[in-house]
Amino acid sequence: KKIQNREPAGLVSKVSKPWNKGTLLWMAMMLLVLSSLYGLTRIMEGVTPSASIASAITNRIHHVQKEADQVVQQLKAGNGKKASATEIKKRYADFQASQSYYRNEYALNTGDQVIHSRRNVEIALAMDMETITPLNQYSFTSPQIFRSTSSADGEEKEQYVFFNTQPVTYQIESAHEEKDLYKVKVSYDQPIRLVYTVLDFPASVKDTKRHLMSITALRPVETYSFQKEGEQWVLRSVE
Repeated sequence: KKIQNREPAGLVSKVSKPWNKGTLLWMAMMLLVLSSLYGLTRIMEGVTPSASIASAITNRIHHVQKEADQVVQQLKAGNGKKASATEIKKRYADFQASQSYYRNEYALNTGDQVIHSRRNVEIALAMDMETITPLNQYSFTSPQIFRSTSSADGEEKEQYVFFNTQPVTYQIESAHEEKDLYKVKVSYDQPIRLVYTVLDFPASVKDTKRHLMSITALRPVETYSFQKEGEQWVLRSVE
């Protein structure tokens, strides 16, 4: 007689079925999500200086803004008062109309260095100095204006400040590793924070009239370089 193997009553034989495509796709997606989370965790642990980048940019903006604030405070300390754009335009026109030898001086304070000469300032700001004058409020939308006037030995001196009230915003254009540095390219909107101008009027046609424009600003585009020391990312330079 043939012996038949019988399963105990009440038990059902279970046969493993191959995974369908839907299950495999779901598993692949979960692996992708997990690997992304792992990558994010690695970033937060210091593989890239994400937190250091934001801190460094914010600190730099605040530093340059503080430099601009100090210029305003110094002018106020020298009897500087609030003024209108119309007042400044009139004085600027009077200065332009005065007949004498002419001297122009330009300076740019970037917070980490002072750049001199018109050409160097134009290169740093990527703009022609003739495009920003009191006639267009130095390109500011709604600036605060302060003015101080004095005279000595027949020579008048006009000092005024156009202070940008619009906040600085920034955009990270790119970030990459270069040797042992992590470099971040940043662009700014409203990088010019203040324009301080001095007009020295001549006492006579034999004297030299002098125009000084001193700008406090971030460069429109800057590159931050970071280097890792232990578990910390340290800012090495801003160019």
